[in-house]
Amino acid sequence: MGSIIKGTCKNCGYETREVFYGGGMINIRESCKFPVLDRFEKEIRTADITAKEEVVRQNPNLVFYDDTSLSDLKLQNKENYEEWGEYKLHDRGYLFLKGL
Repeated sequence: MGSIIKGTCKNCGYETREVFYGGGMINIRESCKFPVLDRFEKEIRTADITAKEEVVRQNPNLVFYDDTSLSDLKLQNKENYEEWGEYKLHDRGYLFLKGL
């Protein structure tokens, strides 16, 4: 099953809209929605991380939030996270527009 999550930045006040994370009831074993940064649109949305290579090939402006360039490992809470199969999303420690 999936979760509805919302990202916020305490430093700049940026907030995402509610986004879906994980798999839905119909495709729970085939797809995992995962947050991505769209560098062109400067917004966070989701894409299927199980098809990561295809997704990025179709839109090279997307960066999945499992990419180390979008996280600060020192700030991540290792004990509080959402998990779907092999994919984890921690409740903090992610960056929004680093390097843009």
